[in-house]
Amino acid sequence: MKSKILLLTVLASLGISVNSFAQQRPPVRQEQRIEKKANVVEVRYYYIPEYNAYFDAINKVYYYNKNNKWVKTNKPSRINKNIAKAPRQPIRDLKKNEMPYDHNSQHVQTWKGQQARR
Repeated sequence: MKSKILLLTVLASLGISVNSFAQQRPPVRQEQRIEKKANVVEVRYYYIPEYNAYFDAINKVYYYNKNNKWVKTNKPSRINKNIAKAPRQPIRDLKKNEMPYDHNSQHVQTWKGQQARR
C-alpha cells in the first residue's frame, strides 16, 4: 500500500512539473504569424497611366478627372471594360490624409511613357 501511495505521489509531482514547464514556453507559431504581419507592406492606391486614373484597392473604387474635378466611382463611364487589365503602378509616397491625385502631375511625369495613344 505504501508503494502505491509513493508511486502516486511521484507521478503527481511529475505531472505538476511537466505542466508548469509547458506553460512557460511561448507558442512559436503565434509569434511567427505576428512577425509575418509586421513585414507586410500594403498598397492602397494604384495609378493607371493609360487612363490617368487611380484605383483604391481597399474600397474598390476608381478616381478620375472629369472637368477638372476628381470623381470617385465604382467604374468610370469614360473608361472601358479593360481597365482591370491595364498596367497599374503602386502609389507609396502618400502621407496621412492625402489623396493620390494630389500628386497627379508628378505621377503623370513619372509614368508618361505608359500613357495610351488615343
